[in-house]
Amino acid sequence: MCDDELFCKVCEDKFMIYDAYAFKLLHEQGNRRKTLRDEQGQVLGAYYETYDYNKLKLFFISVLLRAGLSDVFFFKHVKVGPYLEQLKDAVDAGAAPASNDFAVFLAYYDEIKRGPILFPPSQKRIQKIKFFYFHIGQVIFYIKIDKRATPQELQPIILQPSGKLVLMTLSHKDPANFDILKGIERIRHGIE
Repeated sequence: MCDDELFCKVCEDKFMIYDAYAFKLLHEQGNRRKTLRDEQGQVLGAYYETYDYNKLKLFFISVLLRAGLSDVFFFKHVKVGPYLEQLKDAVDAGAAPASNDFAVFLAYYDEIKRGPILFPPSQKRIQKIKFFYFHIGQVIFYIKIDKRATPQELQPIILQPSGKLVLMTLSHKDPANFDILKGIERIRHGIE
């Protein structure tokens, strides 16, 4: 889902660098993911040993920027308000902000093995902090759009300039994803 009339060709070409990287990593190179399990062997998620923080973070920022500026009905709930200039500046500079600025974490539905999932982006508060979440294929990304600090519980799984790229599992049986913090706590112990 996109808005073809939103940006000029030069801007779209810049976005394509980030789009291509994210697609290649998250979809074409899904076989690079390693399974993350707890002590009992239960799957908590998956992870990549390495990734390009700058390109991946700018991909998520550019998706938020494009959705926030779009007039397409699909994106009607995405309002970036006072963060618009920060998002534009990051993309224009080609430099991803620090990990806690527009903090991002990833998840996937482990029960769904085939086919993309297409839901409109929506807002979710995690410990009163505002996030938007987007479904991209089978991956869900959450991006913080709040000036307050990222909740401490999320620190182990947010994108970092160095470290693993973690994707936590979610259950489609829990549409409100109330298990996010519970899952993060289990992942934190699995990573350490």
